[in-house]
Amino acid sequence: PAVASSFGSSEVSIWRGVGGGSTQRLQHCRDCEVTGLAFLDDGDRLVTGGRDGHMVEWDANSGHRLREMDVDMEGFELLAFPAGDRLLLWGARKASIWNMASDEVEVHIELPEGQAHQDCRVLSEGRRIATLNVMGFRAGVVIRNATDGEVLRTLVAASQRITAMEVSPCGKFIVT
Repeated sequence: PAVASSFGSSEVSIWRGVGGGSTQRLQHCRDCEVTGLAFLDDGDRLVTGGRDGHMVEWDANSGHRLREMDVDMEGFELLAFPAGDRLLLWGARKASIWNMASDEVEVHIELPEGQAHQDCRVLSEGRRIATLNVMGFRAGVVIRNATDGEVLRTLVAASQRITAMEVSPCGKFIVT
């Protein structure tokens, strides 16, 4: 197993093995902060995203850059879907589902003025995504169809602000 990390810099570390195995360092960019990391489903490819709106796909074994892509989003986070070559990219007011095989955005979501994404999750089966949206002084979890971005359900907190969200591994429960 491998773990990838970045600590507020342009460098990414890949840690291999249990108990402090080997470490490999990758340079995402020269002068930008890495804001997102995701292993694709095969575990052999890593995708990094930077504050500059640039995404890089790496061979996680060799450390070679496979390709670079420009994304219309600055400072985005990355989440991989459980199967296939799809990524969920999300920033403050935008979210996109990117198909790595075709290099195309399949779904694009833009929030209305006054709302912002605080967190996002891909539900376990990969057909739905959950976004934690801040809406003024309230927050809510929005469940969307991952094929077209259609809102399936909105769960709004009555008065308290939600600051964190997690989805159970089975996808049946959302905890806020």
